[in-house]
Amino acid sequence: MRALILLTAFLLAGCTLVDQRSFETHRSVPAPLALAAPAARHPLAISDGASGWPARLAGTARDAATRDPGLRFDLVAPVPLAGSEAARAAFRTRQRRHLEQAATALARAGIDPSRIRLGLRGYPGRPAPLVELYVH
Repeated sequence: MRALILLTAFLLAGCTLVDQRSFETHRSVPAPLALAAPAARHPLAISDGASGWPARLAGTARDAATRDPGLRFDLVAPVPLAGSEAARAAFRTRQRRHLEQAATALARAGIDPSRIRLGLRGYPGRPAPLVELYVH
């Protein structure tokens, strides 16, 4: 009997009773640790708009694929978030055409088309008409 009382007292020693103090909101509670933001992805290559840019992107992709044949390629073009709808639509159309040119160049360089993804990324202001090549 005495052992049971000692065991119960030992088990309850770490417990806290719930009362009004448990629900106080004015107490200063340390803020939870903030998770570090994931590192921003940096493009492997960016088109500069000069003549022959699709071939240069394709050459960069081919070189990366020879080092790691399992790579996947993302071609991303920025599009404006602000401005008139007509201007944004015209810019999106032009960027889609640039993405298609880049994807065609990568496929001609020997990159399997199933490993190429195309995407548009919203950009505040007026972005430059370029294409970014990411690998993963």
